[in-house]
Amino acid sequence: MKQIFSIHKWIMLGVCAGLFCSCSSPPKLILYNNTGSAIRVVSAGKEITIAAFEQKDIPFPAHTRKMTILFNTTKWRYHINYPPKEYCKPTACTRIKAQIEKDGSIYIGLPSLKLPFSSLPIQPDSFPLMPKNGSTNES
Repeated sequence: MKQIFSIHKWIMLGVCAGLFCSCSSPPKLILYNNTGSAIRVVSAGKEITIAAFEQKDIPFPAHTRKMTILFNTTKWRYHINYPPKEYCKPTACTRIKAQIEKDGSIYIGLPSLKLPFSSLPIQPDSFPLMPKNGSTNES
């Protein structure tokens, strides 16, 4: 009887470990800066500078869904939503292509599109992302 309990314990431990390990990590935003100026992005506790007309991977703010972008003397605040699944890689949502414009709008693109977008793609519901009320001019 003691041996059966031990086997059950190991099976349950394996099932629990499988559940926790099978969760995927949040995707990265591949953000192309089309604003014409350097920007600073604050997301998921990290601050990343992106030069004008360059791109960088930005951590997705999975827990807070909040991101701030400092553009010249303006602070843009965003509430980030997951895009529809077709905007993720075919097998897993690990990277989302996005481009920020001079007005603060953030467009997302299908995995087949290259950054920078040659023309702004048609957007799904809730996109492009726009700075929320409360964005401020810091001058």
